[in-house]
Amino acid sequence: MPVARHEAPKIRLAAPRLGRERLALHKEGLASGTWPPTHWWRSFHDPVLRRLIRVGLQNNNSIQIAEFHVRAARASYRLAQSQTELSLDAQGRLARERASATGLVPPPFAGHTLSYGSAGLGAQYDLASWGRRHWAIQTAVGALRATFAQNAEIRLLVSTEIAERYWEMAAAACRLQQARAVLAVHKRLRALLGARMKAGIQGAIRYDQEAADTALARAAVQEARLDLRSTQLSLAALVGRGPRFGLRLTAPSVRHVPTPLFPDHIRLDLIARRPDIQVRYWQVREAYAGRMTARARYYPDISLDARLAYQSITPADLLDPANLAARFGPAIHLPLFDSGARHAQLKVSRSRFDIAVARYNEAIVNAAAQVAGALEAVATARQNFVQAQRARHLSEQAFMLTQARLKAGILGRVSARRAQIPVLVARYRQQRARIAIDEASIRVLKSLGGGYHAPKP
Repeated sequence: MPVARHEAPKIRLAAPRLGRERLALHKEGLASGTWPPTHWWRSFHDPVLRRLIRVGLQNNNSIQIAEFHVRAARASYRLAQSQTELSLDAQGRLARERASATGLVPPPFAGHTLSYGSAGLGAQYDLASWGRRHWAIQTAVGALRATFAQNAEIRLLVSTEIAERYWEMAAAACRLQQARAVLAVHKRLRALLGARMKAGIQGAIRYDQEAADTALARAAVQEARLDLRSTQLSLAALVGRGPRFGLRLTAPSVRHVPTPLFPDHIRLDLIARRPDIQVRYWQVREAYAGRMTARARYYPDISLDARLAYQSITPADLLDPANLAARFGPAIHLPLFDSGARHAQLKVSRSRFDIAVARYNEAIVNAAAQVAGALEAVATARQNFVQAQRARHLSEQAFMLTQARLKAGILGRVSARRAQIPVLVARYRQQRARIAIDEASIRVLKSLGGGYHAPKP
């Protein structure tokens, strides 16, 4: 990415190396694939998620505000461009004036009322010496491009947050399903122990304990239901819809484990494509242009001025060729003493440039840390899913042995019923681990900038 000569050393010195991140990709088998596409959410093949993100990008207030900022930046750029180009103006005047008898107006016009008219064209062009025009345009370009990147950053934050809330809703739905299944098991156990207690086979202690477990399971169901509804309402607010829309949302089904599509090599120039880093980069360019503009104020301002007009004290003869007046010539302006205003402006512009470079360096370092953390989260989620899958398999095997012992008369019905609970917990943990992979994938896509491509100048 090209940088100006004065800013290149500071930026490049702070750029980290990403060798560990590349090794992490190959170690976890995530090195295959391409750079994330702009519409990265399509890779999940979930129509509900696709519709939510589309609605959210259309209705989110933050995105609408960002688009208004883009419009304002476009207008500011056009204003800066117009101030460096040729300006034309037309003037016309018609007045009736009484001259003073003893003033500056000589006889025979002194003490008389006269009519005065003028009509003409004027042109002015600033030569913009010492790069003043160039740096003024570059300042506006930097602000405009930074606004473009800010808009893309907000869109990325909104879309990834919608996806994160979507998978949170899936996790809450799985938790509610598991809590209801556990409650059903406890209800059956309570009924079975109640019948055994009435028959005098079972004491009241185990029945009371099972009643307490049933109450806790019922509370877990209520808590899971509240968590699901809260997630649905927050997701509806995020996409700009009301509570009724959120409560009608259905949780996604848990699918097979996908292979995340990440780039073959994570290099610094790829990470620099992130919209937040693009914002910092163009802020550096804007600050550097502002610094050069402040330096140009030390040199003379040269402009060309031309004026062509008809002037007459008798409006009836205004357009007579003899009344044509013309003027053309250069103008030079150089402030000699301004009480240190130009020096102060130069210091302010230098400070703004240093701040912009420091923020750019900070964004690069933070981006590398986010990519590394996201890759570690994906690797951990995949490992946890494998362990949860193995735990579910073992718990189902143990449950099958329990059922066999029940049929053989070696084990009682109460113990056989209670053996269902570890199976339900293991199934829920496997589903939750599967959802964690999608959540970690969203984190990676977010850390890589969501496939953002800066528009061409």
